[in-house]
Amino acid sequence: MADKEYVKRVNYFTHQFLEAKDFTAEQQYHLKMRRRHNRVFHSWGVAEGLEVTKNGENTNTYLIKPGTAVDRYGREIVLLDKEEHTLQTTEPQDWIYLTIRYPDEKLPEEIWDINDKDPGGTDNYIRLTEKPKIELNTQPKDDGSVIILAKIKLKDGTIEIDNTVRKYIGLHPLKPIEYDGGPELTSLDEFSYKINIGGNKDARIAVDKPERSWAPPVLVVQVYELPRPGDSISWREFSWRIGNDEFVRGVIFHNEMDRQISVGFTIYGIYF
Repeated sequence: MADKEYVKRVNYFTHQFLEAKDFTAEQQYHLKMRRRHNRVFHSWGVAEGLEVTKNGENTNTYLIKPGTAVDRYGREIVLLDKEEHTLQTTEPQDWIYLTIRYPDEKLPEEIWDINDKDPGGTDNYIRLTEKPKIELNTQPKDDGSVIILAKIKLKDGTIEIDNTVRKYIGLHPLKPIEYDGGPELTSLDEFSYKINIGGNKDARIAVDKPERSWAPPVLVVQVYELPRPGDSISWREFSWRIGNDEFVRGVIFHNEMDRQISVGFTIYGIYF
């Protein structure tokens, strides 16, 4: 029977002789445990920043803001400074996906920086650079090995950007949609809405699922506007199968009053 494997870390003691492999083992312990935490206790996706915006009007260039993402393996993808990129065509085209990924440590050109060459004259490097790889893909993997930041295309020589395809870690506002004869939604801003609910009635509100995206595991509702003190409303999640692998997700509001009330709300998704 093969020996069982367990987590090990370096044990230091006085007068111990240390080699490069010992310091590598120290780094590997912390890297693996941190990435295990990211993978097990959180989902993959964008954690902060990395917004994609136009670089001015009537231009085919775009900016990616600094930020952080985590891939399916728990590896942090960190962009420290904003980057400017140009879509290299002047012809109209279909949507193309802008992605970011962790560098491939098997490819020297992705992890070694000539400025970090060993000053002692060896072929070694004194630093390993975790420089994110930003790429354009027509059909990127949607399994967390790369992180989709946006869809982009050129129209009449000007770039168009669709950020709805991003997957986030943590709490993120979601866009509700009318569903199954539910109440009419009145938009207050991008993610805040108002509905009218009759006395002792239910209102079913679905959550829009962006293309190539996800269904959030947990929904949270913030109700912030009721017409009178003492008005009461409750809500619960619902899930409805509309195909073999397709579900509608959303919330059902219940008006506990005998009269119609107006409710202002925002729906959030929590990503673990």
